[in-house]
Amino acid sequence: MLAEILRELQELRAERRAGDPDARWMRLVLDNALDAITIVDPDGTIRYANHMAGRGDPTKLVGHNTLDLVPAAARTRWRDLLRSVVDTGETKTCELESVSGYAWYARLVPIKEAGRVTSILNISTDLTPLREAERELHRTEQDLGMALEAARVGLWRWNIARDELVWDQASRELFRYEGDAPLTIADYLGCVHPEDRARVSKALDHARATGEWQHVEHRVAPRDSDETRWLLARARVLTNDRGEMTDILGAAVDITTVKSLEFQLRQSQKLEAVGQLAGGIAHDFNNLILVINLSAQAAELDPSEAESSLASIRHAADRAAALARQLLAFSHRHEFTISAIDVNASIESTLRLLRRVLPETIRVDFVPEHDLLPAQADAGGLEQILTNLCINARDAMERGGRLTIATANVVVDDRYRDSHPWAQPGPYVQISVTDTGAGMSSTVHNRIFEPFFTTKEAGRGTGLGLATVYGIIKQFHGIIDVDTTVGHGTTFKVFLPSARQHPLDEEAALPGVMTGGTETLLLAEDEQIVRDVLSQLLRRAGYSVITATDGDKALATFRDHRAEISLVLLDLVMPRMAASDALEEILQTDPEMPIILSSGYADAQALAGSTREGMVLLHKPFDAGELLQAVRSAIDRRNVQR
Repeated sequence: MLAEILRELQELRAERRAGDPDARWMRLVLDNALDAITIVDPDGTIRYANHMAGRGDPTKLVGHNTLDLVPAAARTRWRDLLRSVVDTGETKTCELESVSGYAWYARLVPIKEAGRVTSILNISTDLTPLREAERELHRTEQDLGMALEAARVGLWRWNIARDELVWDQASRELFRYEGDAPLTIADYLGCVHPEDRARVSKALDHARATGEWQHVEHRVAPRDSDETRWLLARARVLTNDRGEMTDILGAAVDITTVKSLEFQLRQSQKLEAVGQLAGGIAHDFNNLILVINLSAQAAELDPSEAESSLASIRHAADRAAALARQLLAFSHRHEFTISAIDVNASIESTLRLLRRVLPETIRVDFVPEHDLLPAQADAGGLEQILTNLCINARDAMERGGRLTIATANVVVDDRYRDSHPWAQPGPYVQISVTDTGAGMSSTVHNRIFEPFFTTKEAGRGTGLGLATVYGIIKQFHGIIDVDTTVGHGTTFKVFLPSARQHPLDEEAALPGVMTGGTETLLLAEDEQIVRDVLSQLLRRAGYSVITATDGDKALATFRDHRAEISLVLLDLVMPRMAASDALEEILQTDPEMPIILSSGYADAQALAGSTREGMVLLHKPFDAGELLQAVRSAIDRRNVQR
């Protein structure tokens, strides 16, 4: 191109001397060129300039020296460059700024006459817009870098085909990566906390399979005593012109502070809810204590009312035990006794109590399946489920409505496995609780089983009811499903595993028979009131009872009276020596000694630490029949084995 322009200029000179009219067209071409074009003498004096060089007025440059257009600091370099073109006859290039601040890329082409350089063609491209864009890009990159650093965001890019992972410095710091070797996706996963690695790997597999990235939160693998760091991985799958996936471009956002604040908020909400719950429990227990006290006083004042008063006391005690079971179920520290139960009978029994608390404006219908199979569950747990669901339905029908409870035999397939991974396909007993209330929005529907989530006003709910229901059903290996529409009511469907037996074993459902004996028993219980009641009951049944108040005394007493003792009744939470240690010592001394453990917690076996076949666990509160039957059975079982 330079050679062509040079040739045309030489032809232009000749044509002008010959009076060629086409010279006018060449001047138009040069004056409309986008580059600045000048012809200078070897000393830098300008002899010709087009319109671009003169910024519209080329005459103001003709006769001036180019050295005057160059900043003082660059003049020596410019002079040397002109001299080099003249001396070598070769084209030279350079970048420089003019005194007016414009940036130029100059190409200096020698013009030769009679074999020597007589002038120089200077073709300069204006780089000013490019340099300004570069400076703006640099400023933007700096601003973006500072913003990402302030926000603790790291960037990464993974080439899928080559398995090449590129992390910026922020990502390396966030992931605590110190190596310099080329990275692969395995390095990424290696920096993820082991417990979260499968979740991140699943997100990567999903992205490669579908082209869509699912945002995932994960922890960074710990190093030494580093604190837990949480990251949010966000990304986008990139494709080529053919729609083929090529890369995944992602960002790692440090959300450690957010996670900490979320935890603090949850703790605060829990404390507030527990405070509300404590107030409600205190109210309920105070009522039960009032019934017990007044009934006992009535029996003292009028012995003829003793039978009625004792019935009231027993009823209050049963209600207190049910309340304690509900609290333990919510805390997952109550172990239910799973057995085949008659669901229809349990519902009818529960409804007799619930009708007293449901307003008259709510109609209650029970539609039982007549050939309903028994379910594998606990009657007390089922009562809690029904009570919570019915109270929830009552609150949804403030102006009244219809509450329908129905049962059915159903077969469940795999569609519930995603939400209830513990559930197995097969026959189930379905209990549906349907109300005609306000229904729920999708936002509420998605959160109803969260602990402490409630839509009720302050003082009316703690958000524990449905969370308790979910926890109990999970312990039963069951399923719960919700169908709701705003303005059209809600249906809860509870699926309990079928016992596959029908009819129920009536004999197994009978309460324990109160039988006694004459053997000597060791009773270890630290609560005096409980110890006195138990020893009194056992003595009335004919047994001799030796008592101990803690683990140390229990072990010492057992060693002193080993020949006399036929059974040990041991509470698992006592002071001094741990109950598990005392139990281990007793079993080492006499491995065949009948043992009955009692506890208010579900994890009695875990507390015991050492168990063996035949050991009996009694969960408080238990009744006299359960205790006496357990004692008699344990002693008789050992006698038979002998």
